[in-house]
Amino acid sequence: MSATFTAAVINAIRKELAVGISEQTPLSQTIGYRLIKVGEMVMETAEQVLAPTGIKPRHFNVLSTLSVDATLSQRELSTALGIDPNVMVDLIDELERQGFARRERSPVDRRRHIVVVTPKGKAVLTKAQAAVNEAEERVLGVLTSDQRQVLFEAAGVLLGLAPVPRAG
Repeated sequence: MSATFTAAVINAIRKELAVGISEQTPLSQTIGYRLIKVGEMVMETAEQVLAPTGIKPRHFNVLSTLSVDATLSQRELSTALGIDPNVMVDLIDELERQGFARRERSPVDRRRHIVVVTPKGKAVLTKAQAAVNEAEERVLGVLTSDQRQVLFEAAGVLLGLAPVPRAG
């Protein structure tokens, strides 16, 4: 991670995304709006920290998913990540051109094609994961540990990744 990427950069992103937004506007008082703005801040930060690795957040998402399931076809990957199949074709093409992934026949079913991460892709994924971890720390560094846990759990429930808590 570059030494020039500091808390000042995060603060600049926060200010840029909040330009013209008053805390008193009705929109800024909604959870959805605030989630969108936080998402924009996280995306902007991720794009900045991933730039030196040569990949973008969507490439990172694809490589991360493939690194834990090397049996996925392009279509299955598209479905799993909620990415339009036509967009997925382009993403895989880009990753192939960079030497980070390749399409190959499934060793289990020779009629199927799967997408696998190459050794070069694994190396860039390791660097990218470290960059994303540091970026997350910088973005969320203003939160206490308890606040982070609440945010993590709430986001998990909203995304269907965690059980919905029972009332009472």
